[in-house]
Amino acid sequence: MGKSIEKRGQSYSETEINATETILKQYSEAILSSEKIDIRQKGRRREAADLVKIFCKHACYNLGFSLTRVGHFLSREHATVRHACIQYDNLYLKDRAFRKKARFFIDRFYTIDGKVDHQPNKNNLTSLVNSASEETCGDWLQMIMETEIIKQTKVEYEQI
Repeated sequence: MGKSIEKRGQSYSETEINATETILKQYSEAILSSEKIDIRQKGRRREAADLVKIFCKHACYNLGFSLTRVGHFLSREHATVRHACIQYDNLYLKDRAFRKKARFFIDRFYTIDGKVDHQPNKNNLTSLVNSASEETCGDWLQMIMETEIIKQTKVEYEQI
């Protein structure tokens, strides 16, 4: 059995750390080759900060890596990674350019993993609904129910 490594109060196997480092390194290299920005370097430039947000969100929420592990890879604290994930959610909903960049890199990360995001629209709608008020959700539902495609589908169900 491989030896255990203690990092920031958590115990990980050597194999586990190497696998995580390899995956995260592939993502950071994809960003570096595309944008010429090294997300592991500290800085406050908007372009780099946005890429860190995308990287952190994918690593933590889509892959399930802990905030601490992602932070260790980036040489940042777990709270910084958490803040990046929260800021990702805010920007994704409000900033069209950021949303386009996020979709591009998330798709690229899925390609690196050999996976396809089969439910991007459902995931995006769920994210919107979770962040909206009940009143806003009601307005959206009313608007959706009034579209032609829903009216046609409703008629087809009523005929069955």
